Amino acid sequence: MKPKPISLPWFPEVRECLWAWMPWARSRGLLKRTSLPPHQCMGFRFCNAVHTVGMRFPIDIAFVDRHGRLLRLYQNVPPGRWCVWGGFKAWTVYERDSRRGVESPRSVASRHGVESLHGQ
Repeated sequence: MKPKPISLPWFPEVRECLWAWMPWARSRGLLKRTSLPPHQCMGFRFCNAVHTVGMRFPIDIAFVDRHGRLLRLYQNVPPGRWCVWGGFKAWTVYERDSRRGVESPRSVASRHGVESLHGQ
C-alpha cells in the first residue's frame, strides 16, 4: 500500500493514510505490524466495525460519517477486542497507533462534540 496525503482534524499529526481498498488489504489491516509511524494512519471505507484480534499494539479508532463528521472516537483499544462498533451512520474508519499520538483523543473528541470512549 502506498500512503496518500491526508489531513484529519481529530488526528492532527497524521499526514498520510494507508488505504485498505482490496479485500486482502482490508482483512489484513494492521496485522503483522509492530507499529505505525506517528504521521500515518490506516483508512477503511464502507466500514462501521473493527476488531483488534491478532494485533500487536493498541490503536485509536475514529469513525466518520459519509460527510466527514466524526461520530465516535475510541482511544487506546488494546489487541484482542472482537468488535468495536461505530454506529449505523459510520462510513469510514481511521486507525492510528495510540502510542504515537501527539494530542489526546479525549481533547480532540471534546472539540468535535463527540464522546471519547476508552478501550471498550
